[in-house]
Amino acid sequence: MPRHIEKLYREEELLREVCIDQPEHVELIQEMLLLQRNKTFLRKKRGLQQDLEKRLDSFLVRRIKDTVRG
Repeated sequence: MPRHIEKLYREEELLREVCIDQPEHVELIQEMLLLQRNKTFLRKKRGLQQDLEKRLDSFLVRRIKDTVRG
């Protein structure tokens, strides 16, 4: 297995350990890391802050809706 794939698996494993009490945070953090990696890959850091804020806002709105329904 390529080294970078092993690193990604290890990163996810550690993230799941840290977020054991709130597993929904794993998905949020992974999505935010993906946004950052994509911006870095494209060499466009412009807009990263806004993209991260939009993703966080949508996560919070979904959590609030789930709480109200529940």
